[in-house]
Amino acid sequence: MDDILSTPRRLRCTRCATDVIGRQWPGQDIGWGLCQSCIEPCKQHAGSEEEFRVTHGVQGVHFDIQSITPSDNEASEREWLEDSRDGRFSRVAVGREDSVWVCNACGQDDADPWEYGCEHCDEKADAY
Repeated sequence: MDDILSTPRRLRCTRCATDVIGRQWPGQDIGWGLCQSCIEPCKQHAGSEEEFRVTHGVQGVHFDIQSITPSDNEASEREWLEDSRDGRFSRVAVGREDSVWVCNACGQDDADPWEYGCEHCDEKADAY
């Protein structure tokens, strides 16, 4: 998969467990990434830029992504529950017993990964 073209998704910081938007890096377990406040401590711990890159990926591509919309920031504070089949949509909790599907391309709520995808940005459904 081409890392630059893959859609940013909700991940959990491997150091502090904060929800964060990023792209999956093969050096991390699936669903884990790196938040902005943990970049410097992880760089210091790695010892070299190369070791840091091997472990965490490329800044601006896999973590510390600057093109996050405000709705992405709001959605990333909610508890992640699951991803759709290809990871283009995430289901997040919006209360004790309610949840919504969020489009990972634009961050909008009320996406439908099975039928219409995202009406806001025209992201296609997962075609289950």
